[in-house]
Amino acid sequence: MLQEMSQKITSAHLNPNRNNDSQDLLHDIIIYLESFPEEKILNLIAKKQLGFFIARMMVFQYHSNTSKFFKLYKKPRTYNELNSQLKAKDSKEIKKKKKDEIRLKQIDKILNELDWFEVEAFKIYYRDKHSYSTLAKATKIPKNTLYKAIRKVHDFIKYKIDE
Repeated sequence: MLQEMSQKITSAHLNPNRNNDSQDLLHDIIIYLESFPEEKILNLIAKKQLGFFIARMMVFQYHSNTSKFFKLYKKPRTYNELNSQLKAKDSKEIKKKKKDEIRLKQIDKILNELDWFEVEAFKIYYRDKHSYSTLAKATKIPKNTLYKAIRKVHDFIKYKIDE
């Protein structure tokens, strides 16, 4: 009964790779119960609340990131799992960055074909993440002029890339 309970709490019945968690959790709870005063355990048995008490202790130990169980078993493996996930994610990000760098070089070549004012307005707008209003206030250039310049550069880049 206790083993089934620990497997359900740790989701080992859904994911067989998590079986070690359920065994470790059960082991820790049994050790905790041995150090618990016998009088209190007998009182829980008399009230027929021992099963509930054990289940509650398992849930607390498993889900709390300050518990002894978490510090001994879950945290190191969680770090290793995260580390392997990050390595996979890093390789995807590296590929994405390379693709982005190629696209940025292509955009830089396209920008050389345009007027310097339009290009600078476009770069400031995207680099500093301005809105048209904040850019107009910062540069004291009319919002409509900035909008036309940035829109022209944006449309030209889109046209050249789609060619």
